[in-house]
Amino acid sequence: RSGPGVQREDDGSIYRGMFLGNQKHGQGRLVLPNGDDYQGEFQDDTFQGEGTLRYISGDVYSGHWMQGVPCGHGRLTHADGSAYVGRWLCGQRNGHGTFTTEQSTYEGER
Repeated sequence: RSGPGVQREDDGSIYRGMFLGNQKHGQGRLVLPNGDDYQGEFQDDTFQGEGTLRYISGDVYSGHWMQGVPCGHGRLTHADGSAYVGRWLCGQRNGHGTFTTEQSTYEGER
């Protein structure tokens, strides 16, 4: 299948968006069984490109994804209001960034 569609998985996840060759590809939204909610770009059935993941915990990551994990520039805002803005590599903070809490701000290398 190719083009817009809806896919419901046995695990309870629901995808609404674009498909290419029976895979999630292009813009879409995926709500996972635990309530996490991703909206953004997909490629080959995984998060790839720009997107936002809203975790059930209240944390929100918005930025670049590569092969399903944060990679490139992004912002992680925690439910308590603290936030990290900067570079990511393989899902981990990496390189220059800014971490801000209610009480302080740290800018530098991670």
